[in-house]
Amino acid sequence: EMLWKELQPRENQGLIFFSSPDYNFSKLHLEFTKRFEGPILGCSTAGQISRAGFSNDGICAILLPSDVALHTVNIRLDKPEPGIQEAEEFVQNLADHKTNYAVAVLLIDGLSLQEEFIASRLDEVLSYVTLVGGSAGDNLQFNQTTVCSRSACGSNLAVLGFLTSNKPIIPFKFNHFDATDKLLVVTEADTATRTLNKINGMPAARAYSEALGLTVEELGASGWSCNPILVKIAGQTFVRSIQSVNKDDSLTLYCAIDEGVILSIAESTDVMSAAEDGFHQARNQLTGFELDAVIGFDCILRKLEFSETNTIQQIEKIYSENNVLGFSTYGEQYNGIHINQTFTGILLGA
Repeated sequence: EMLWKELQPRENQGLIFFSSPDYNFSKLHLEFTKRFEGPILGCSTAGQISRAGFSNDGICAILLPSDVALHTVNIRLDKPEPGIQEAEEFVQNLADHKTNYAVAVLLIDGLSLQEEFIASRLDEVLSYVTLVGGSAGDNLQFNQTTVCSRSACGSNLAVLGFLTSNKPIIPFKFNHFDATDKLLVVTEADTATRTLNKINGMPAARAYSEALGLTVEELGASGWSCNPILVKIAGQTFVRSIQSVNKDDSLTLYCAIDEGVILSIAESTDVMSAAEDGFHQARNQLTGFELDAVIGFDCILRKLEFSETNTIQQIEKIYSENNVLGFSTYGEQYNGIHINQTFTGILLGA
């Protein structure tokens, strides 16, 4: 009841929510659709981000400013083409209207292994509209994630939300990694399972650990998180994080990579400086406007790193100063690329 009293929407005002997976989503979805008339976009998380900082409990709910319109498109992951075609038609119709700013927000089942395909297909049809997104989570249980719109709620689902306005809506991303000169060539991979079998013709874990000056036995989770791998696409670098080292010395990733791709091993830079620079560069695009809020999608691996390095309070302060409202994700999307260990976001101008 506290949530409903806090939120008092105007007619057709858009609502975005990020929720702990502990809720009964069928009942939660029913309550949202009963109490709010406008479009709805939401999902389960690996933790919420709000003015209270990071939290594993509760709901972060955002009423969009009345001058920001929200339009949602459901994409069934077992039959995605009708939803993708609907998204394409919306963008084509949008081009006929005089809307200064438009961004597409993707929320997708974080256990589906479909993020690469969906992001890539959407990139083909969204034209000038930038795609920013996050994969739904379930507090690291890896059992079931849920995505919701007004007309749908469940797993095996993605919902694309179009935000349009005559005030600034600025998409952006940042991470805290730089490429090193340690290059790796993927010589055998299974993209369906996101597994690297061989790198430089060697078992992948062995080639990766040797590039770091370690043995496979010395390679641990802290090494993976501090030294993920980077792939360069169209002049930009994107992070691919390691999930596990397997018994056959293959590597399972949180993102898929094709054979023949050249990778570089990343090295960590200062987390706080990277965040401050990322927000600063985005805010610089708000010419003539103040910051309203940032809708943010922040990798759960970043949160785990903040916990391990005792920097949670420092990053929470930076997020609070930029009014970040969002969630810890199982993966992030930016344009046609699925990535890890990255903050992707949308800055709203007031």
